[in-house]
Amino acid sequence: MNIHDETDYSRALGDFGLDREPICYLRLTAKGDASIEATERMCSDRFRRTEDIAYNVTLEWRFGASDSDAEVADPNEIARIAQAVAPLLQRVHAGHSVEHDRENHVGRLTDDAAKASREIREILDEAHVWRTDAEVWRADEWLGDAHGITADTTDAELPERVQDWLAMAKEKDAYFTDRDLIATARDIRDDIRSQEAD
Repeated sequence: MNIHDETDYSRALGDFGLDREPICYLRLTAKGDASIEATERMCSDRFRRTEDIAYNVTLEWRFGASDSDAEVADPNEIARIAQAVAPLLQRVHAGHSVEHDRENHVGRLTDDAAKASREIREILDEAHVWRTDAEVWRADEWLGDAHGITADTTDAELPERVQDWLAMAKEKDAYFTDRDLIATARDIRDDIRSQEAD
C-alpha cells in the first residue's frame, strides 16, 4: 500500500507560546487512501475529531505527541514508519467496512483488521519521529537586531530579507517555528516604524 507523506519538513512544528503542539497522524480512508503526517495542532483541539474519524469511517492513529515547545520531523524515520506499517494497513483496509446504523455511517473491522490495527499502534508507540540534532528558532527572538530590516524596508523587499534568514538558518541546521516568515518580517518592520514614530 502506498502511503503519502504530507509532512512539511521546511520548518519546525509547534509553538506552545501560540498554543500549538507537535503531533503525527497516520490515516486510512474507506477508499484505501493512506497518508502519514508530522504536523501540529492547537492544544485546545487535542480531543477534537471530525465525524468520519469519530465513527471510524476514516481510520486515524495519532502518535509522536511531544511536550517540547517545537520539533523538527525526521524524514528518514517517517519513511521507516510508513514502510513498516504499509502491509498492516493493507490488512486493515481489507477488513474495514462501512455500515449505516440508522443514524450514522460507522466503520467496522474484522478480527484480523483489528489485530493489524493493534500492531500498527505498537509500531507507532515505539517511533522516534523528531530530530534531536536540529535547532529550533522563533524568528523574532533569535534574530535580535540582526534581521536586516529598517523602517524604510518595503513590502517588496521583505521576501529577500526572509531568504537571508533562511540561508542563516540552513548554515546552522536550524528551523523556524513561524508559519509565515513574511508576516513576521512585516511585524518587525512595523514595530520599528512605531518606535521611531514615538
